[in-house]
Amino acid sequence: MKFKEFIEVKTLVKKGKVEVGQIGTIISILENPEGYIVEFCNVTDYEPWAIETYHPSEIEPIKNG
Repeated sequence: MKFKEFIEVKTLVKKGKVEVGQIGTIISILENPEGYIVEFCNVTDYEPWAIETYHPSEIEPIKNG
């Protein structure tokens, strides 16, 4: 599945400090190999607390509405 920049995604795997099911925002797209850099921020002050790279099979889009 192809994702666009700045959409929210949910993680399907644990990486570093990021647990399964956490919500982050795609901040960059990698082309070869295909991947996505996802930033995770605090809800209260929006400070980033983690940035991880994911393969398309390791994230899913958040359904709004």
